[in-house]
Amino acid sequence: MGSEATVMDEKKQAILLLSAYFSAAKKGDPMPLTALEYGRFALWLNENEFQPQDLFYRFDDICKQWEDPKGKITIERLQFLLGRGMAMGLALEKWQSAGIWFISRSDSDYPSRLKKALGVGAPAILFGVGNKRLLNAGGLAIVGSRNIDDADRSFTATVAKQAAMEGLSVVSGGARGVDETAMLAALEVDGTALGILSNDLFKAAIASKWRRYIKSNQLVLTSPFYPEASFQVGNAMGRNKYIYCLADYALAVRSEEGKGGTWSGAKENLRKAWVPMFVKTGSTASGNVALTQIGALPLIAPDQADESQTDWLLPQLKGEMVTEPDSVVDTMVSGGADKKDTNALNADQAENEEDSKDEFQQFVELILKQINENGKVTLAELKKLRIDLRQKQLTDLLDRAAEEGVVERKGQRRTYILKSDVQEQLDIFS
Repeated sequence: MGSEATVMDEKKQAILLLSAYFSAAKKGDPMPLTALEYGRFALWLNENEFQPQDLFYRFDDICKQWEDPKGKITIERLQFLLGRGMAMGLALEKWQSAGIWFISRSDSDYPSRLKKALGVGAPAILFGVGNKRLLNAGGLAIVGSRNIDDADRSFTATVAKQAAMEGLSVVSGGARGVDETAMLAALEVDGTALGILSNDLFKAAIASKWRRYIKSNQLVLTSPFYPEASFQVGNAMGRNKYIYCLADYALAVRSEEGKGGTWSGAKENLRKAWVPMFVKTGSTASGNVALTQIGALPLIAPDQADESQTDWLLPQLKGEMVTEPDSVVDTMVSGGADKKDTNALNADQAENEEDSKDEFQQFVELILKQINENGKVTLAELKKLRIDLRQKQLTDLLDRAAEEGVVERKGQRRTYILKSDVQEQLDIFS
């Protein structure tokens, strides 16, 4: 076996050998166990006080007791799968060169959401690259067609950026169209994303469009399939359930009734009730209309998204707001309050404004201190220093500091330096 296999514990070796491909499938070779087959076999092993690694030492004892009621997990099949140690070692060494890791259902960082939602049907193995912690982060699944128009693309980016601003990770499938648009939009505003791929994980792990976000711990790409697998419709359809089960909410931007993975996946989610299902409003796509008729909810987004807007996404996802964000404010203000209520409101507002000033002054002192020490300050650094504030609050404070001429933004990744005229004044006094 290769170097990676030699340091791997025997339980993980056994699970990997039983469950994974290490090269393209060859005609006539037995197939690795499917997620359901492995789940069923592992359950039997546990009930009979065996562990997967016991197959290396007590294979004959186990085989004397094991008889698959479905007739699919045969002794010959198990022998073939367990005899692929050299192929496993070579494959792992290659995949490791691209930063690919794998986890099994017995590992602590395996996403508990999958076990809870799918039971024995949860995949035995997940391959991946990037920040494993994001596997358990939840978030908003954004799915849709590969072929989208400018309106769908703009809507997708708006929602994904807002999700990032409100602290939601974006979960999607990594395919071109809605998936890729959503993930990149969130990542570009310093958000996080989880992509569940049906093919080509190895290529994606070294692709330039993903690599810098993997290095900055903003992204994880994962797949239950062979990392070098080419596109297959069955795998693409099969991974849809993992997208939903790893999220807290789901949004279908565009689907066509009766066609494609977006439609079938959304229908399955509604039927299994994994997470609340939303669709883009105002769309003429036949699938969007049909999904609302079987339980999906409309999601309203402003026409133009910018970072100064208030939180409007999570309240809708949680069912706390079902109208345009601005109209909520209008309704609250025009409620016909009497003079006493108005005076009280004004007093509260004045107090809140004073608190806001104190908060801003403290924030300015913090960013000036960081710039003085490091020459710059980033949103990522401020997240660690002010864990009491959400990302949206931090970006609002940074925007205000920029508007008031304290700092200026450099580049797209929210890095700030002292505004040139402020720096000149400091240089004069120093």
